[in-house]
Amino acid sequence: MNINIISIGKFNNSDFKQSFLTYINRINWQINLKELELRKHNNKSNSQITIAKEEELILKNLDKESYLIALDEKGIQFSSVEFSRFLQDRLLEAHKSIAFAIGGSNGLGKKILDKSQKKISLGKMTFPHMMVRVILAEQIYRSQAILSGHPYHK
Repeated sequence: MNINIISIGKFNNSDFKQSFLTYINRINWQINLKELELRKHNNKSNSQITIAKEEELILKNLDKESYLIALDEKGIQFSSVEFSRFLQDRLLEAHKSIAFAIGGSNGLGKKILDKSQKKISLGKMTFPHMMVRVILAEQIYRSQAILSGHPYHK
């Protein structure tokens, strides 16, 4: 399975980067992280303009054949077992790849939400978007462990 995580912002030297890499390195599936950033402008943009520019960046970096999953606060919530079954179903459908879209601090734009085949919420709480990558990576690893019968998930 080929999984692309397309996210606004870069880890740089963030404390979250090592945690993300810990899980990514345990996963047998091909995982690609595309970190996208807007060019800095002197003038302050409002949130709608920022969302539109981030949306354009994400769409430009999205493989058109990917099964698109938007991480959105209004999306469906899965248990870990349900999420693993969801990923397994995508694998059985023989999608070329799965793409998870993670917006910036203002969220994802309407075009991406409309284009996505599934909208997933990681819960009712709000998380920093850098932390969302770590949570997603851990859940992908946990899903792989569940599907393979590994004891990681108890």
